[in-house]
Amino acid sequence: MARQYSGTGKYHGAVCILNDGKSKLTLRQPLSVKMNLKETHAETGTSSTVKTIDDIKRLQRQTEIEHISSVLAKTHGRIRGKDGAAELLNEKPTTLESRMAKLGIKK
Repeated sequence: MARQYSGTGKYHGAVCILNDGKSKLTLRQPLSVKMNLKETHAETGTSSTVKTIDDIKRLQRQTEIEHISSVLAKTHGRIRGKDGAAELLNEKPTTLESRMAKLGIKK
């Protein structure tokens, strides 16, 4: 997988989807190398065309919010401890709490 380092702590040019083998992985749309993708909004059922990097960032943010929210629903809002959201997402509880605050997710 070729990646280009931007100097900002982020890599560009490749996508890697990780799964712990416990969580079901479901893609809302097929993966495509084209930048002119159709995005379907889960809440409204409407779609829009993804054309710019800002559109991709918005879609990535929304996907992250939906994923974390679905894991929180599965754990009934539990973040810490055995079978908590942090464990299911394979990250530290403090990291998950920080991401939730950044994304505006409440328990």
